[in-house]
Amino acid sequence: MSTLLVDLKNEVQSGASFYAGTTNATGAGTHVDLENGHCATNAVLNVGVFSGTTVNVKMQESNVTTATSTDWTDITGGAFTAFTGTTREILVFQRSKRYVRANVGTFSGTSITFAVEVFAQRKVAPYGSTYAGYDRSPST
Repeated sequence: MSTLLVDLKNEVQSGASFYAGTTNATGAGTHVDLENGHCATNAVLNVGVFSGTTVNVKMQESNVTTATSTDWTDITGGAFTAFTGTTREILVFQRSKRYVRANVGTFSGTSITFAVEVFAQRKVAPYGSTYAGYDRSPST
């Protein structure tokens, strides 16, 4: 598997768990379906404005999209560093389930404006196969 991403639009399976916006509470973001992405996954946290003392955001995974807490488990290596102000952090972790979401587990403050984007390199069908996908080999 190549780790070089030349065409981000077509080579990445992605989605936003938290769109850029403001919140003042703990809770889970939207699930991102990474069925067509490799298990090596990235999450990007961007924090703009923060009024408070600390926030903890972690990544979780599940094979179903229900919101019940028993269906979602924390991903090893999927916790962002607790932050106290404007920051940007990128995580790289291995997931084993189809759906991923961010979860604000601890929130001490009045408001936070942030976003969490999740992405994984898209699975590509082997050259010459009958499966969907595209060929990355150079043209002749």
